[in-house]
Amino acid sequence: PEYSGRKKAFLARLGEIEGAIQLHGLSTPEVDVLNRLRKVTGWSERCAMKFKYNKLSSEFIDELIAEAEGLGVDEKFEQLVRLQKIREQDVGWVSAATKIMQDQDPIDLRKVGKLLEKGRNMEILPEGYDELRSLQQKALDLQASADKIVDLTESNELVQRPRYSEAVKLLKDTKSFGRFEPSNLDRLSVEIDKVDKWAAEMRHMLEPVAKHYAVSVDKVLEYAQSHLRRAIDAINRESNNGAKTDDSAARYCICLQPEHGLMVECEHCREWYHTGCVGLETEDIDNRQFECRMCTAATTGTDRLTLMDDYLQLDQLENSVAECRKLGLISPELDPLVTFLLDAWALTKTIKDFLAKGITDQSEGARARRAVLLRTTLRAMFGLGIGFGQDLVDDLWRQLLAVTKEKKVTAPTTTTDIAPADSMVQLTPSLPEQQQTNEPEQPMPQPSAQSEGPVQNTLIASEAEAKRVASVPESAPASVSSSASASVSIAPFSEATQHKYADNKRLYHIPNEMSVSEAFRKQLENIAYLVLEPPSEEDDHGQGLVAACD
Repeated sequence: PEYSGRKKAFLARLGEIEGAIQLHGLSTPEVDVLNRLRKVTGWSERCAMKFKYNKLSSEFIDELIAEAEGLGVDEKFEQLVRLQKIREQDVGWVSAATKIMQDQDPIDLRKVGKLLEKGRNMEILPEGYDELRSLQQKALDLQASADKIVDLTESNELVQRPRYSEAVKLLKDTKSFGRFEPSNLDRLSVEIDKVDKWAAEMRHMLEPVAKHYAVSVDKVLEYAQSHLRRAIDAINRESNNGAKTDDSAARYCICLQPEHGLMVECEHCREWYHTGCVGLETEDIDNRQFECRMCTAATTGTDRLTLMDDYLQLDQLENSVAECRKLGLISPELDPLVTFLLDAWALTKTIKDFLAKGITDQSEGARARRAVLLRTTLRAMFGLGIGFGQDLVDDLWRQLLAVTKEKKVTAPTTTTDIAPADSMVQLTPSLPEQQQTNEPEQPMPQPSAQSEGPVQNTLIASEAEAKRVASVPESAPASVSSSASASVSIAPFSEATQHKYADNKRLYHIPNEMSVSEAFRKQLENIAYLVLEPPSEEDDHGQGLVAACD
C-alpha cells in the first residue's frame, strides 16, 4: 500500500509538470528526463504484475532486462536485480540439465532429483525441465518394475510369480534405455539364468521325442499334445465298439492320422501303417509282406513289450515340472507341459479303468473287440514317443496276449476297414477266417482322404504300381456277404452301359452309397467289359484289369 500511494503521488506530480510545460509551450532538456521517468514507471509496473501472478518466462525476462537497459534503469534497481538473478539461475540450471541429458553415462537418480527440485523452486520453470523429468521417470519405472518382479519371485504361490517373459522384457528395456540399471538387476539376471538352464535341460530331454516326430524341439509339445488327443479319441471310439467320437476321419498307423501317401498292412493284426512312420522305403516293401513291431513281439512269445523302454517317461516330465515350479520365474514351457501332463494323466486313468474291469464276455466277438482296443491303446502309446511307464505297458501287453493266446483274434471288420485307393495295391487276397462269415452289408466309401479304412488284404506293392493305379475308380469292399467260393451272377449288359463305356473309354463308376454286394457285382462287370471290349490302348487295358480285380 505504501508503494502504491507513493507511485500514485509521483505519477500525479509528473502529470502536473507535463501539463504546465505544454500549457506554457516550454521546451527544456528536462522534458526527455520526464518522459523516461514515465516509461520506467510503466516498465516497473509490468515487472510487478509478472512477479505478482508468477507469469515470468525466460523469454519475458530477457525482454524486460533488454528494455531496462534501453531506459537506463539503475543496475541497483530492486526489480532489475531480481530479474538478473532469475536469469542467472535459469542459465545455470539449463546448463546442468543439458549436460545430464547429453551424456551417455548412467543416470545418478539422486543428482537428477536434486536438480529437478531446484528447478521446481525457481521463479520460472527452466527450459528442459520436462525432458529431464521424463528421463528420470523412465529410470524410476525400470527400478519399480525390477523391485516388483524380484519381490514376487519369492512368492509361495506359483500364480503370483512373474513370468519369464516379463523379466526378459525388463532386461531388454534396460539395455535399450542404456542410461540406468536397476539396483537389483543382477539378482533378476540370476533368476533368468535359472530358467534358461532348466529350459536347456528340458530341450535336451525332448530331443529324442523331436526325432520321433521329425520336428524341431520347439514343436514337440504341440505335436505330442495333438497326438495325445487323437489317442484319447481313438481309444474312446474303440471303447464304444467303433462308434465315432470327435473326428469323422478314420485313423491309422502309430500316428493315428488319416490315410495319406503309401501305406502297408500288417499281415497279422491287419492294421495299416504309413511307410514313413514305420521307417520303410518303397524298395523295402516291394515283393514282401509286412509285420508291425507289436505283432513281431507277439510272435516271439515275449511276455514283456520293450518297444517303449528307451522313451522319455511321464514321470521324468513330472519331475521336471516340479523343478520348474520351484523357480522364481514362470517358464513359458510350463503351461504346455502341465496341459500335456493333465491329458496324459486322464488317459492313464481311462486305461487303468478298462484294464481293471477285465474281460467279462468271453465270446469270440467280445475278445476280438477287446484285442482291437488293446492294440489301439498300445499303438497310440507307441506313436506318442513318450512312455506312460513300463507297468502300464506290461498290463496292456499281458491282457492282449491273454485275449489272443487261445485262438488268434483278428480285428473285426468295420466300416473303418476300406483301402485308400490312391495309395495301395492289393495283389494277394488274404481275408482272415472271421471275415469269411456272414456279415451285414456295409456302404462302399469314396477313395479319398476321407475313406473309411484300408481293405484287409496283404500288401505287395511297388512305387511304380502305386502310381500306375492312381486312377482306380473304387477300391475293393471290406467284406463279402457270401463265401469266397460262392457264384456271382452277372446281369446282362444294358445298352446304356455298353454305350457309355464305348464312348468314354472308362470303367463303370461305383458310387459311395452302393451296397457291398451291388458294388462287388459292378466290379465284376468292369472286368467283363475289359475282357470282352478291351480299350485300344494296351496300357489302359492292363491298368483297368488290375484296378477292377483289386
